[in-house]
Amino acid sequence: MLPLLKDYIFIGSGPDTFAEVFPQHDYAGKIVYSDQPDMVMEKAHNDYLTKWVQTGMISVICIVAFYFALFWQGKAVFKKKEKIESMQCRIGYGCYFACLVYIIASLANDSTLQTAPLFWVFAGIAFSCIKNSKNASKPSTMSS
Repeated sequence: MLPLLKDYIFIGSGPDTFAEVFPQHDYAGKIVYSDQPDMVMEKAHNDYLTKWVQTGMISVICIVAFYFALFWQGKAVFKKKEKIESMQCRIGYGCYFACLVYIIASLANDSTLQTAPLFWVFAGIAFSCIKNSKNASKPSTMSS
């Protein structure tokens, strides 16, 4: 897997082309790990490595930057010792932690059609709650 990364440093092989560029001729390894020598390896079982091979290092850097922004902004808002009073804040906590679990699970799992859309919906909800929490904590400068 790692030798493939040097071939696709900046520009990947293209979306959904992992099976085409991965060397499928390791029959002994397939027998040891899957008991099926004719099995076609379609994923790297690490979402970041799969994205790197398919879309390049630049896209992986962008996605990790997005994950880091979600983590950092959420950590700054949610680490406050305030009570969880509103339902919106509770939903924000749940979505934020669900996103963190997805990001960590991506190290040993692939993105699937069932989980990826939920992650993006939860990330949007978490960012919305983060923004609303920041706006609520700012003192109002308007006076009546």
